[in-house]
Amino acid sequence: MPAKSRVEYSYAKRGHQKQIRQGRRRSRRINIFGVCQPGIRFSYALMLGTLKAKTDYVQLMNWQALLSQAHWLATRQITVIVQGKASIHSRQLAQ
Repeated sequence: MPAKSRVEYSYAKRGHQKQIRQGRRRSRRINIFGVCQPGIRFSYALMLGTLKAKTDYVQLMNWQALLSQAHWLATRQITVIVQGKASIHSRQLAQ
């Protein structure tokens, strides 16, 4: 019988940051990628594990750059891309 995965409910008070708790045992990494358009939206994704295909990450970044450019030309508002400390985020390929 497969082990049941435990999903915990979490919340954060206004003005406090939500936290994902990890046990002492080292396991797969949690990576974050987010896009913020100030005053409009903040979208983010958490991913458990590592990103396998570098080209998928570059395609995602190029797609976000095109959306950001169109938004900038239309509104003159910036778009902020939030990245965690994943190794692919700091590689020369991503820069």
